[in-house]
Amino acid sequence: MNNTKKIIQWLLFIIYVVIVFYITVLSRDRYIERIFRPDFLYEIRYYLKGYPSGTFYMGLFIKNIILFIPFGILLPVKHNWKQILLCGLCFSLCIELTQYITMLGEFEIDDLISNTTGALLGYMLYKMLKENGVQHE
Repeated sequence: MNNTKKIIQWLLFIIYVVIVFYITVLSRDRYIERIFRPDFLYEIRYYLKGYPSGTFYMGLFIKNIILFIPFGILLPVKHNWKQILLCGLCFSLCIELTQYITMLGEFEIDDLISNTTGALLGYMLYKMLKENGVQHE
């Protein structure tokens, strides 16, 4: 990969990271207390049980997946799915911890799961496009 392409790839990734950080942290109003939700897949369980808030929570879960798909596509250093999983999880963890510490959101285990899933789906899409000759390195 030539230098110009590497620079553009890093620039796009950095722009993406800044936008996600703005959406998930900086654009929010401060909570009155810190919230930690350790419930595993509660958003999906609420939806499957038919709770009135289930559709809303399921929508949030899906939006988080979609929000992180570009992460798996744009991350400039991609050797394998394990690397994407670790990087996506770490980025998501940074967001969740920042939200918790600053009270500009909630720390949710479901967000870690949905965000990391989105990063992996993005990487799978990237690999599929690359294998079909749509994208060249």
